[in-house]
Amino acid sequence: MKTQNRFIVAIGVALALGGCSIGMAPAGMSRDEARDALGKLTPQEQIRYYATGPMPMAEKQKKYAEIEAKYGVKASDVLGAGANVGGGH
Repeated sequence: MKTQNRFIVAIGVALALGGCSIGMAPAGMSRDEARDALGKLTPQEQIRYYATGPMPMAEKQKKYAEIEAKYGVKASDVLGAGANVGGGH
């Protein structure tokens, strides 16, 4: 029984070490790539992105104003009564 348990533990350790290679994680986006990707979203998608993001409400309101000035799309029209939506992505 002890031999079986050791064998099972050894297999589990080998699988865990073999399947968890840190070097295989994909590289994250650079700041410029993230800015470009956000710029390709529609104004409505940008508003939803900021609405669900973790930034403070004052910064969200500032982003909403920038989007409204640039595209004429209001956050209240996109988000409805939930214009003060918080959360995280």
